[in-house]
Amino acid sequence: AVAVAVAAAALSERFSTAAAAGHPVVTEEEAGTPSAAPTSAPGPPPSMDLLPPGTSVKVIGLKARPGLNGKSATVVEYVAEKERYRVKVDEGGEEVYLRPLNVSRTLPKPPLPLSATREPKHVQRMRKHAAGMR
Repeated sequence: AVAVAVAAAALSERFSTAAAAGHPVVTEEEAGTPSAAPTSAPGPPPSMDLLPPGTSVKVIGLKARPGLNGKSATVVEYVAEKERYRVKVDEGGEEVYLRPLNVSRTLPKPPLPLSATREPKHVQRMRKHAAGMR
């Protein structure tokens, strides 16, 4: 029991020294878990939902091409190898590759309410009345 306590103290001291020196400390348990293994597969972060082709977006946050900021575009596809969306800018038709953080989904315009597509009731009555007088 004394040998175990001495070994544990020595191991604890080794981890503290390594951490203090700025070295990453990974336990054997952590090294064996898949989450500790680096991944090299390209693609969106696991929490990101991909925008399907045809989605309307707005270009935002570009520094190299600020003239495109605020422009409307349409998603053509997500290119996993580049970790970018290929989008077609509505004005001019230019296709560009943009990082997911540089596109913002825009909601389609809702249809007009039925009342907005009809003439007001008093106008409808006047039209009927005028048609009856002919």
